Amino acid sequence: YMKFNYSYQPLKLRTPNELRVNGYYDSDWASDSNDRKSISSYLTTLGDTCLVNFGSKKQNSVALSSAEAETVSGALLAQDIVYINGLIEEIMGEPALQPSYQRGDNRASLFIMGKNSICPRTKHQHIRERFVTDLVKEERLKLEHVSTEENPSDIGSKNVKQSLHDKHKDTIYDGRFFLKREDVARSFRKETRKPKNRWKRRRAKLIR
Repeated sequence: YMKFNYSYQPLKLRTPNELRVNGYYDSDWASDSNDRKSISSYLTTLGDTCLVNFGSKKQNSVALSSAEAETVSGALLAQDIVYINGLIEEIMGEPALQPSYQRGDNRASLFIMGKNSICPRTKHQHIRERFVTDLVKEERLKLEHVSTEENPSDIGSKNVKQSLHDKHKDTIYDGRFFLKREDVARSFRKETRKPKNRWKRRRAKLIR
């Protein structure tokens, strides 16, 4: 697929816009009806214009929640980012830019990996959580939330609607991922918008 032909769209290998390793991760939850294991998916990029690695695999254990399944995927991506950072330093003789940006669309997993806390629901996954948390504390990794519409790794973990699949497919083949930092703020505002309180409106009508 890297060589153009009429059967497959060519994968564009662009020059990196910066020497920083970034990535996207996602997962489904208990999609296999036989063993109820989840599927992890991740994309690793150099800068935001060069895809260097990607993966999609079934997780080794059953996740008890969607947040846990996403945390497993996040840890998998963090391992890949650490490996590629070490490879760059070995080849170039100097470290890549820090921190690396790890982006996902599940707020619970981002909170679990980004905070140094233990609770009964997450203590069984504490090793994976601690691995990413230590990278965040050392400022080698920064976690960012993106919406599902802006997360191209989504198509590697589950079936999505055709329009979203085509959008992410074109993004991956084009090689340009996350060029506008304001997209993060827009995604955050969109998904944290407070729902309208119907009871307050009804009460106001009764008072009138």
